Amino acid sequence: MSATLLFLLPIGLVAVVWSLCFVGACFPTSGLPGSSTPYSDLVLNESGILAYWPLSEPQGATQAKDITGNGHDGTYTIPPDYAATPVNSRPLNPPAANLGQGSIVPGDTGSAKNPNPASVDFEGGYVSIPWNTATSTSPDLPQFTLEAWIAPGWSDSKFLAAVFGAASPAASPNSNFVVFINEQNQLQVTIGNGSMLTVIPPNPTVTIDPSVPTYIAVSGDSSSGTIILFANAQDGSAMSQTIQATGFVGIDKTQLATFFIAAGDNTDTLRSAPKGAGAPQFPFQGQIQSVALYGAALNTNQMQGHFSNGSGG
Repeated sequence: MSATLLFLLPIGLVAVVWSLCFVGACFPTSGLPGSSTPYSDLVLNESGILAYWPLSEPQGATQAKDITGNGHDGTYTIPPDYAATPVNSRPLNPPAANLGQGSIVPGDTGSAKNPNPASVDFEGGYVSIPWNTATSTSPDLPQFTLEAWIAPGWSDSKFLAAVFGAASPAASPNSNFVVFINEQNQLQVTIGNGSMLTVIPPNPTVTIDPSVPTYIAVSGDSSSGTIILFANAQDGSAMSQTIQATGFVGIDKTQLATFFIAAGDNTDTLRSAPKGAGAPQFPFQGQIQSVALYGAALNTNQMQGHFSNGSGG
């Protein structure tokens, strides 16, 4: 009897392996239900990753670390109070960024580079990240993908909330971009150069449920002008929208660009002297975690795989 059991066990294991591999092709097991791969490890191992801000710092930290090792650290910034509520914005006085909040990514169970996953509750505070400066340049972005997990802190709508913005005062037309939630809780992006902005798409269909944590991603490809918007709520199904020939132009090394998490996109929508330094016009209200920027346009299958891993299978 014992000899029979010892023989059957290897056959069972072979059957499992065979179910995942056929005709010379094998599927990766990291995205399958029950996978033990932490979400942060999946992101860090993804081809094209340029920066990853898990936003897992404890309360009192001043820097939002980029844990790719590429050095794109950001600064947690608390702007002055708003003298008046900016147009299409929710009043958030006094502005704040509450670090060390609970994780909203169930599949991020901790790893060597991100041992204690957490989120930041943004209430008008934001992260400022120098990308290209007078003394330091970063890779061109003819393609990009921005992804993040969000848990909105509102139950209504009728205002704009920026998740991520790229700002360059001397930008080429349509190279600045900002990822935001519109007044109807729909995912959109603007492209522009600081003075003229185009909202994409004009007829948004990717809706965000503010009551549950949600994975969002936006990709852009300057060779075709294609922009893809994607969202998957923790308890819902995936939604995506592909917009062709938008005119998107990638950021290049000649542009002194700055990125923002939980803030607007350019000098026209950020308060500047003499009004005060850096208060965003469209402040985000709620939790943000695991913000990643890729120098490649991920497709919807890759986005869905990231959601599946981050949601714990």
